[in-house]
Amino acid sequence: MLTGNNLVEGVKKVDRNEVGIVTSSKITLSKTPQGALVSVFKLNADGTNGEEFTLGTPATNAKEYSIVGKELTVHSGVANGTQFRVYYQVNTAIDAKTIKVTSTSFGKSFRVVLDVLVTDEFTKAQYFGQLRIPNAKFEDNFNLS
Repeated sequence: MLTGNNLVEGVKKVDRNEVGIVTSSKITLSKTPQGALVSVFKLNADGTNGEEFTLGTPATNAKEYSIVGKELTVHSGVANGTQFRVYYQVNTAIDAKTIKVTSTSFGKSFRVVLDVLVTDEFTKAQYFGQLRIPNAKFEDNFNLS
């Protein structure tokens, strides 16, 4: 509402990261990466990123991984249960909406209807109601309270 731009529907690349657990030298991601992985880190015991692994041939180098589809392969010396954080990009669904903020568009006016619950100060009885604003124009310091 504040930007004055409309929502655009369609597929977009978005950043994603997830923690995967090594099972038999494999980590299976929940989504299929689009393009190369951004980075892969072995997690420290406290959950922070530790050593970074690089794309290569994991059978010969302990700090490398390979990837096919959604499946990463690490060196056989990496213990089962070891956690990795994988950063990558995925495509959104076709109905995802994107909004663009530009300096050439200004906010429009809208009809705003707010459902409210009002409490009587003395009897404490509650009443449902609506607050109607027929020609509202939101500003960046808008606060519902």
